[in-house]
Amino acid sequence: DASNVVDAPAVSVITPVDYDHKQFLGNDLSRIAWEKAGIIKRGCPVVSAIQSDVPAGVIAEEAFALGAPLNVLSPADIAAAPRELSLLGAHQRANAALAIKALQIWGDLRMTQEAFVTGGAAADWPARLQRLASGPLSERVSPAELWLDGGHNPHAARAIAEYLQALPGRTVLVTAMMAGKDSAGFFRAFSALVPEVFTCPNASGHKGAAPEVLAAAAQSAGLTSEAHGSFDEALSAAAKAGPARILICGSLYLAGDVLSANGQVPV
Repeated sequence: DASNVVDAPAVSVITPVDYDHKQFLGNDLSRIAWEKAGIIKRGCPVVSAIQSDVPAGVIAEEAFALGAPLNVLSPADIAAAPRELSLLGAHQRANAALAIKALQIWGDLRMTQEAFVTGGAAADWPARLQRLASGPLSERVSPAELWLDGGHNPHAARAIAEYLQALPGRTVLVTAMMAGKDSAGFFRAFSALVPEVFTCPNASGHKGAAPEVLAAAAQSAGLTSEAHGSFDEALSAAAKAGPARILICGSLYLAGDVLSANGQVPV
């Protein structure tokens, strides 16, 4: 929404569109895509990630109507992206390729391939498949690894699950979410991983889904779940389950609290 204060951006970028902010945007993916396409400005170039059919069609129609040159990421763009990335997960190559395409289209900026490689190797994105370093929370759940990801829609969950499936040992989830998120869709994305789920309230001051509602959503996705009255209780229960790793996920607000509690607030 804040992008609308910019009348003529050098380039607008649309990442993969999926169900999100359902309390505001509803359950119609075409409507959600139309809202996201509001970033497109008349005559200004736009770069889009590879989209599913419905969002792709909506974005193309909006770009055409506004005379905005549309550039869609291709598999070839992803294949050409730097291979040595600091960020984990195959999806991050697509993210890097999208950023590179946007920078290349931004005609006032000339960057070398060496710069893209250097940037990809040095990029830091807290709370995105981040394995937490030694700190109060990670030491508390040792010997389990403690991981953090703020992704909160089905698309993000699929990317997280795909990466975690390749790791040895069992993963469990500690999850909080804002009210109105597609929690059932989020948990369905983990169905192949079959993690136990320990739900908790969201960070203080933010309207979260009740832990019991989240637990029911996880159960509807075929996962075993427990609802807990606090994050500390959920984390303790997850550690007692004896997993190889605990993933805290579902809320960027909770992620901020977790980074603070573990002494890893980004500088």
